[in-house]
Amino acid sequence: MKTKLIILVLSLLFVLTGCNNDILTEGEVCYKEYKKADVVVMCLPRVVYINGTAVTQAIYSPYYYPGAYVLTIKDYDEDGIEVIQDFYVDKEVYDSYKVGDYLVYDKSTMDVEEPKFEDYHE
Repeated sequence: MKTKLIILVLSLLFVLTGCNNDILTEGEVCYKEYKKADVVVMCLPRVVYINGTAVTQAIYSPYYYPGAYVLTIKDYDEDGIEVIQDFYVDKEVYDSYKVGDYLVYDKSTMDVEEPKFEDYHE
């Protein structure tokens, strides 16, 4: 029983050491990209019952992607493995960096999460 417990604890430690959510906070800009704004229409089926009969209707819902300026940086970890990180920035920050420049993460002007789709309203 003691051996099984030790094996379980060691396996959990092994699995959990691979869970690293740290972001790369500085490195060389290796890629720049503008992801253009777009409207995507998704078709969602809806089932309604009319006089006891199931009828499938198509509901079309437009979603807006706001577009994003992306700076990708790279650096190497302590094992020499290349690590990359994307930062979503505004146009001014995007234009201030060139490929090959050294970037240090600034929480006030950079975001690590990609912009989300939003409901589209004209």
